[in-house]
Amino acid sequence: MLYTLHSCGHEVPGEHLDWLLAAARAPGIPPGLYDGLGGAAWALLRLGRPDEGAEVLARALAAPMPQPNGLASGKAGLAIALLDFAVATGDRAFADQALSLGRQLAALPSARTAVAGVRGLLDGRTGIAALHLRLYAHTGDEAWTAAARQELTAELDDADWTDGRLLLQRTSTTGCSPTWGQVDWAWPR
Repeated sequence: MLYTLHSCGHEVPGEHLDWLLAAARAPGIPPGLYDGLGGAAWALLRLGRPDEGAEVLARALAAPMPQPNGLASGKAGLAIALLDFAVATGDRAFADQALSLGRQLAALPSARTAVAGVRGLLDGRTGIAALHLRLYAHTGDEAWTAAARQELTAELDDADWTDGRLLLQRTSTTGCSPTWGQVDWAWPR
């Protein structure tokens, strides 16, 4: 929310940033980019507090990594935060850590990168593919596009197909109830 205010041109009071930092220092906060320390670190970076953001990011990386490995809560999201820190600060160590997480994910069989039945950008393999594409943009190494293709192919192979249409289930690891919808195009099989 604080970054949204900043993005809309509003000043974020220092006491709000102090509150965010204090909250991120509390015990028991999960490591994720969208639901925990990784997101707090990223927001602090973007709001002009890179040193405090790096401190929070270090705590996120030291925490046990939950499943899924995706963008919201897992390694893919933390690796994207690390890439943003690398670009913003010029510190190559952040990029090296992002590459390490990306390699760990790329080395896993696709069946182990995501929780069975969970698909999509935040918790599924698509978020991992997004990381691989960011790593390609950062390094120029074509192996990352192949890794992204592998994750997307695995996600589509795992999807539900009805009458030539891809049936998407919106799921979340945060307990939201599923809703259903159909995409009116068919992926080549």
